[in-house]
Amino acid sequence: MRITLLYAVPILLSALMSGSASAQPEPKTKASPAAVPAPTPSASPRTKASAFFVRMHQLCGQAFEGQVIKSHPGDTLWQTARILLHVDSCKAGKIHMALHVGKDRSRSWLLSLTEGQLRLQHEHVINGIPAPHSDYGGNANPVLGSASSQTFPADAAALALFRQHRMPASADILWQLAFLDSHHLAYRFSRPQRDFQLHFDLSQPVPPPCPERAGARSGWQARSGPPAG
Repeated sequence: MRITLLYAVPILLSALMSGSASAQPEPKTKASPAAVPAPTPSASPRTKASAFFVRMHQLCGQAFEGQVIKSHPGDTLWQTARILLHVDSCKAGKIHMALHVGKDRSRSWLLSLTEGQLRLQHEHVINGIPAPHSDYGGNANPVLGSASSQTFPADAAALALFRQHRMPASADILWQLAFLDSHHLAYRFSRPQRDFQLHFDLSQPVPPPCPERAGARSGWQARSGPPAG
């Protein structure tokens, strides 16, 4: 009897182990590499600049009302006048935007894209004649740029122009254009002790203003030499 038990114990243990192994769930099959999306490489600065330019180009022919979000207490004209941005002309690599502040139509912005480089220029034209302080700005900083926002530090030509006309000049001067979301475009000008911001409502385009003179800018184009933004 004792001998029978000695033989029975190993047989019983073997049966329990085999039964336990058969009861274990089968290991899950790993997803095939094709089912896992490949990581998206980060966009290059040139791609980001082009994407931003395309987004701005989609506004061509439309006009939008704006409002001052932040300004200096002395900016009474900006705070009380109706502000209108009219994206009035788009050419290959260039977008012209007329900025109307009340009855003042002397201001305009020119956004250009050349070989992946964005530039923002400010023009001031009065009765068809460029103002002495017209045509200034700078290239977009590729490190700070994205498909929805671009930052333009003042270039050397802009700073020299400001000093020539005894206007505040600082290496910290920046201009920014940014899509805050699908319905708002922001413009910002900043320097030490000065921060000016405009927001434009893209969700409700308004009738474009009549083209009456508007500073007589029919010949707008980037000037030769380093353009100011």
